[in-house]
Amino acid sequence: MAGERIVFNGRIAFLFMLVLLLFSGVCQGKEPDRKKGEPALKERIALGRQVYRQGILGNGEPVEAYVMGDVKVLGTQFTCLNCHGRSGMGGAEGKTFTLAINPAALFTPRKDVYLERSAYDERTLEIAIRQGETPEGTALTPAMPVYHLPDTELAALITYLKTLSKEFSPGLTDTGVHIATVISDHVDPMAEKAMLAVMEGFFKDKNAQTRYEKKRVKHGPFYQHYRLKAYRDWILHVWELHGPPETWSVQLEKYYEQQPVFAMLGGMVQGPWQPVHTFCEKNEIPSLLPNTDEPGGVGTDDFYTLYFSEGLQLESRVIAADLAGLKRPVRVLQVYRPEENGAFAGHSFRDAAARIDGVTVTDWVLEGEASFNRSELLNRVKEAGAETVILWLPPGELAGESLAGTEEVIAGNVFLSSSMLGGLFVPVPSSLGTGVKVVHPFVLPQDQKVVFKRVQVWLEQRNIPVNNYRILGQTYYACMILGEGFMHIKRHFYRDYLLDAVDHGNAKSIYSVNYPRLSYGPGQRYLAKGAYIIEYTEAGLEKTPARATWIVPHL
Repeated sequence: MAGERIVFNGRIAFLFMLVLLLFSGVCQGKEPDRKKGEPALKERIALGRQVYRQGILGNGEPVEAYVMGDVKVLGTQFTCLNCHGRSGMGGAEGKTFTLAINPAALFTPRKDVYLERSAYDERTLEIAIRQGETPEGTALTPAMPVYHLPDTELAALITYLKTLSKEFSPGLTDTGVHIATVISDHVDPMAEKAMLAVMEGFFKDKNAQTRYEKKRVKHGPFYQHYRLKAYRDWILHVWELHGPPETWSVQLEKYYEQQPVFAMLGGMVQGPWQPVHTFCEKNEIPSLLPNTDEPGGVGTDDFYTLYFSEGLQLESRVIAADLAGLKRPVRVLQVYRPEENGAFAGHSFRDAAARIDGVTVTDWVLEGEASFNRSELLNRVKEAGAETVILWLPPGELAGESLAGTEEVIAGNVFLSSSMLGGLFVPVPSSLGTGVKVVHPFVLPQDQKVVFKRVQVWLEQRNIPVNNYRILGQTYYACMILGEGFMHIKRHFYRDYLLDAVDHGNAKSIYSVNYPRLSYGPGQRYLAKGAYIIEYTEAGLEKTPARATWIVPHL
C-alpha cells in the first residue's frame, strides 16, 4: 500500500507539473502575441489615418471614389478630412451640414433628431462607406462620396474612426478648462505686462458669471442642458521659460506633467518659437497666435499651432518678390545682428532669394561691439557692387546715421522691416533719406489709430495702459478667437474639434486691429499671407507714404 501511495502521489505530482508547464507555455505564448499585436494595431491606425486625411491607399495610389452617383473623383480630392474635419466632428460648410463620425456618433442611434437612423456596426459602416447607405438602407446625400476601398484599407479606416474624438482632451475638469501661456527670459517687460493684462482682463470677464451660468446648469430648463453643460471657468497658467531655447522642451514637459492644459494662448519668447511649436505638436495641444516674429517651421502634417503670419520670413519673401518684379540681376547687401531676430531674418531672405534667378546676396553681420555707420555701409556697398540694401535693424541702430545724399552709391532702394522697427505706430527714422521701402505686414500707418479704437474702449474700461499697440491688439484677438472656438464646440471638449472650429473663424476678422487681411481654412497655419511695400520718396518719412503696394509672395 505504501508503494502504491508513492506511485499515486508521483502521478499527481507529474500531472501537476505538466499543467504548470502547459499553463506557463500558454501564458508565455500570449505575451509575444500581445506585444506583436500592438505594432500591428498602430500600423493599421496609421494606414487608416492616411486614408482619412490624404485619400491615399497603402501602395501610394489615390483612393477611387464616386460622387453624385456616377462622377468619378480621386480620394485625394474628396478626403474624409475635408468634410468631417480632423476631429471627425463634422460641421457646416455653406448650406451643407456634415454629421459627426466619431465613435459616440457612429455607434449610437440618432433618435428624435435630424436624419434619424439606428446605430452603425462594422458591417453597416462598411456598406455606408462603399455603397452610401444607412443601416436602414436609406441613401446618404449624393454629395457623400462612395469609396472603392480594398478590404485592408477599409478595415484600417474603420479602426481609425474608432479613435477620433473618443475621449475629452486633457486639461479639463467638470468646472474649469486649463489654458497656458509661455514667457521666456529677456522679453520686453512692458510687452509681457501688456499681454498678461489683456489675458487676465479677458479671463475675468469670461468667468464673471454675468448670466449665472453655474446656477443655470443646475436649474435651467431641460431643453437647454446641451448648452448649459458646456460652461467652464477659464484658468490661466503662466509658464516661465529660463535659459537657452535648447532647454525649453524639458521645462515645458515638466509644466505639462504638473498640470495638463487644454490649449496654449499667445505667449512670447526671446528667440525662436520652434521649441514651443515642437512641444505642442508632440502633445497635440492647440497653440493660438503666439506673439513672435520667428515662428516655428510648419511641417506637412503640423496642425496644432496657428500663427498670425510667418513673421520675418514673410517680410523676407515679400522683399524677394518685389526684387523679382525688376526682372533683371540684382546685387543685395543685407545688414543684421545675430542677436534679436536678425539672424533669422537674414537667413530667411537668403532662402527666398535663392528661388530667384539673378539675385546675389552679401551679408554684413554686426558682430559683438561692431556698430552700424554710414561710412562703413557705403564701403561695403561698393565692395559688393550692391544696388539694394536691406537693414534688418531696430530703430536704435539707425538713429543718427543719415543716408541722405547716398543715391550715387546706393542706386536702388533701402528696405526696412516694420517688425524690426517695432511694428505699429513706430515712425521710420527720417535720417535715412529718400528711396526707402518699408515692408509692413500690418494695417497702414494712416489707418492704425482709427482701427485700434475697436479695442481701445475695452482696454480703457479695464484700466489697461495703452502703451504697446501691437501686443495689446494681437493678444485681444487671440482671446477672441479662443472664445469663438469654445462657443462653437459647446460641450464637445476635443482639442482637434476646437481647431477645426477656429479654422472657420473669419467671422471675428473685424476684431483684428493689427492685420488688414486675415484668411482662415483647414491646413492654413498662417493667417496673414501678405504685406505692404510702403514707399517713401521724401526725406521726411513721418509723412504719409507715397505709395503702398500689397504683395502676397508665391516664392
